[in-house]
Amino acid sequence: MKMDTKLMDAVMDSLFVAKKAYETLPPLPPGIKPVYHRVLNLLYQCKEHEKEIRVSELSTALDMQLPNMTKII
Repeated sequence: MKMDTKLMDAVMDSLFVAKKAYETLPPLPPGIKPVYHRVLNLLYQCKEHEKEIRVSELSTALDMQLPNMTKII
């Protein structure tokens, strides 16, 4: 399988830009873990669509085990 060099360059450029964008984010407040941000973001997205979500659906969407998600919530 031959790799398309233009496609690979585009992917690498995108990853580089994403890394730079991530580095410009302010640090999280003390006591806040990145997973908390992911949970809050998912809850916010569900609220925008006026959709109720269960803890089990959160854990599946974020690829976490249910006991860990229950502990976070």
